[in-house]
Amino acid sequence: MIRLHSAQYALQRQRLAVQRVLYARTPEESAVAARWARAWHRLVQQQLACARNFSRPPGSYGASRHLH
Repeated sequence: MIRLHSAQYALQRQRLAVQRVLYARTPEESAVAARWARAWHRLVQQQLACARNFSRPPGSYGASRHLH
C-alpha cells in the first residue's frame, strides 16, 4: 500500500508540473516545468512497476505477457 501511495503522490506532483507547463509565462519557465513533469512521470512509472512486481505471487513472474 505504501508503494501505491508513493505512486499516487508522484502522480499528483506530475499533474502539477504539467499544469505549470501549460500556464508558463515564458519559454524558459515552460522548459523547466517540462523537465519536472518528465522526472515525475519517470518516478510514477518506476513506483507502479515496483508495486506491480511486489504484488505478484511467487511463481507467476514468467506467466504474464507485457505489451510495450
